[in-house]
Amino acid sequence: FELYIGKWTHLLPENRTLADYVNIGRAPRVFAESSDPARMVPIVGRAEDFMLAVSGDPLRTNAYAFVHNGILGYPVCKAIRLPAKWKELLQEAKGI
Repeated sequence: FELYIGKWTHLLPENRTLADYVNIGRAPRVFAESSDPARMVPIVGRAEDFMLAVSGDPLRTNAYAFVHNGILGYPVCKAIRLPAKWKELLQEAKGI
């Protein structure tokens, strides 16, 4: 990961490490807990940064994971608000 952000992108000039990024206040402290280049680092800063999108129908068998690179910003979406009579509508659609 540090090779990616230091040598292969313009994200960090001068080949800075994750520890350097932490020291200038651009990354959480967890990224500098170790200097081991093979260490595990989080893919998001907070659990709240994970986003789920649900679509499709019960008979679909495909699953996809889309990962954002974080450089372009987070996606924007709206929360799903079910209709007031959702249970009745669902039963009607199922023919119950």
